[in-house]
Amino acid sequence: MWKAYIDFEVQRGELEQASKLFERLLGKTTHIKVWLGYFWHNYDQLKSTKAARKVIERAQNHFREKEPDLKEERLMLLENWLRMEQKEHPEGSKHIDSVKAKFPKRVKKRRNVLTQEPENTDAQNDSPESQDAAQT
Repeated sequence: MWKAYIDFEVQRGELEQASKLFERLLGKTTHIKVWLGYFWHNYDQLKSTKAARKVIERAQNHFREKEPDLKEERLMLLENWLRMEQKEHPEGSKHIDSVKAKFPKRVKKRRNVLTQEPENTDAQNDSPESQDAAQT
């Protein structure tokens, strides 16, 4: 219902009213889709990169401080933010580098792997198959 109301205001050209509706909706829910909708509204409809950045930074802070377990949502925010910066600066910029620096680092975990075959022990000869063979 909120989405339909926001879309209605955008169609009427009432972009500031749509922004107010997004703010009201964020007072009721902080779902990732609301944050992303508000972010793209600022960028696409209001043509304001600065306002879009403020929204996405607020969203990042919200998820970092109030919902730290929702790491996938924070990653989605970063991916959308990077997409906007790449649209805005296709040749590259400090903004793109700044967003890329916020992405989580991938860590490779290494395990020690045995490279030698274990020696043949009596414990291996105690298998049911070897016991059956010994009894016959």
